[in-house]
Amino acid sequence: MNLFKSLSIYTLSSLISRAIPFFMLPIMTRYLTPEQYGVVATVMVLVTFVSSPLFIGIHSYINIEYYNLKQKKHLELVSTLLRIPIILVLPITVIFYIYLYFGGETWSIPRLWFLCIPLLALMTFFYRIITILFRVKEQANYYGIVEVLYSVLQVGLALLFVVALSEGLEGRLWSIFLSSFFVNALAIYILFKQGYLTNGFHKNFIKASVKYGLGIIPHELGSQITRTVDRLFVVNLLGVAAVGTYAVAAQVASIGLVAISVFNLAWQPYVFKCLSKNNTEVKSQLVKLSWVVMVAFCVFFIVLNYCTPFIYQYFIAEAYHSSIAYVQWLLLGFFFLAIYLLFCDYIFYVKKTYLLSLVTSVNVVFTLIFNYIFILQFGAIGATYAFALSSAFACLMVIVISTHVYPMPWLRFYNV
Repeated sequence: MNLFKSLSIYTLSSLISRAIPFFMLPIMTRYLTPEQYGVVATVMVLVTFVSSPLFIGIHSYINIEYYNLKQKKHLELVSTLLRIPIILVLPITVIFYIYLYFGGETWSIPRLWFLCIPLLALMTFFYRIITILFRVKEQANYYGIVEVLYSVLQVGLALLFVVALSEGLEGRLWSIFLSSFFVNALAIYILFKQGYLTNGFHKNFIKASVKYGLGIIPHELGSQITRTVDRLFVVNLLGVAAVGTYAVAAQVASIGLVAISVFNLAWQPYVFKCLSKNNTEVKSQLVKLSWVVMVAFCVFFIVLNYCTPFIYQYFIAEAYHSSIAYVQWLLLGFFFLAIYLLFCDYIFYVKKTYLLSLVTSVNVVFTLIFNYIFILQFGAIGATYAFALSSAFACLMVIVISTHVYPMPWLRFYNV
């Protein structure tokens, strides 16, 4: 399959899967109260946090080693590493149980569902593994089918439990659980048919993977903190209703994040290809195009901001309209993220990713401080101020580092 066709399938399937939560907003905001929506949002944030220590970088390691091992060895590698999260989920669940036993805060999450959070995290594992294997094997069609199937299941089960059966919060949580269960059951079946569940156990693979994973966990946790800690601060300081309305604003603003993600899917390989030529004229053209992209993103986010009132009027229930003011600040943060990613590529190219870990660590500190101060001072909208400001700091740091490790004619391209 040629590169353009593969990229088209990846882009289309990613767009569909990432757009699904947005198009579910008219339904979810009318059938769920802000408190219930806040509980769902908190559950998903906790699932995201649990995923890093549970997966310990296995997905990334399997991706990298596919190109370094022969097929038989890679089968043995995957078969071995698939067991790690299955083993780890039990002690993590025990930690959750002990936390509850000593009266830990659940943020209005039903106790049974709180205990199921590690299991929910585990049920995303096999799905992620199978999509990675499809990508490295260049099986774009299968990748697209699984991605779209997952999205269809989420919508269908949400409509069944929340709308048709009027199960409210419980129905929404069951729809999330069952859609993950069915897709991961399919993923396990595919892994079994392809021989990934029957090819031995090798301690050396475990040691190498854990060593790699322990190095990447701080970076992954840092990235997750900067993306989701705002919701944890809001739910702790202001309650689940506040985080419910905030989560709706974040979902509306995520239209921008989808655009960034899809663009970066095509842009990053193009940048690496240009840099590999090590040609002055090519670099100049790349810089010119980068400036065009930055201006285009600026225009895109301004237009999206002006469209926000119409989105709320026609898509969002009135109970959530107080969050409309949050969107503009979230979009500003996403604009800085778009610029951040443009400059990140040069750091990736010279393989100095430890500098990105440094940026992430510094940004986590800024994010925590800004969220605490601004939310106490301004309420939930303070979290959006914190996100925009911390995104600007991260963007500035990456620009400085990028221009140092890989100089480009950013301000003199017209003379090159």
